[in-house]
Amino acid sequence: AEKLSASALELLGALLVCMLIIHGGFAQKIAIAASLVHLLVPKVEALVEFSEHQDMPAWTSLLLHMALYAVVFPLTLLSTSLALAMTAAACGARLATEHGARVMAETGKLPDADAFLASKSGYFALGGLLAAGTLWQFWALLAESGLGYFGILYFPAVAAEAIVGLLAGGSAQAP
Repeated sequence: AEKLSASALELLGALLVCMLIIHGGFAQKIAIAASLVHLLVPKVEALVEFSEHQDMPAWTSLLLHMALYAVVFPLTLLSTSLALAMTAAACGARLATEHGARVMAETGKLPDADAFLASKSGYFALGGLLAAGTLWQFWALLAESGLGYFGILYFPAVAAEAIVGLLAGGSAQAP
């Protein structure tokens, strides 16, 4: 019952964010900035080391969040289309690297998916996909073709991940 209520709460929260984004304005910019920061924080936390402040992980995480918001939010205010393209590309790059590495590990082409994702090669793969995806999405937005391609390509993957996460006992996480 708790898993169902947590999933329903996440679904209602996602619907609320969708309604705010549809109406546009300042709420749209905040939602885009928050989703981009949410996608970037785990990767940046793995790269940045606070050697003198290891006893205060909550404060260092807060500092990192504030620094990312200080960069991403003005970018979103100045160029919402670029921030939206970066968000779509970050979501796609995360899905491609995480699930692609797991598929390659299961087929025997990669010894350990988690080790690859934490390595320099994993970060280069993610960065390359992020750069290519941002360029492609920004090009599509400038050509006024919208985000239809990403929506069509990634909706089955996101839906399947949410269903498997719900059935596996964990709460489904937003990409």
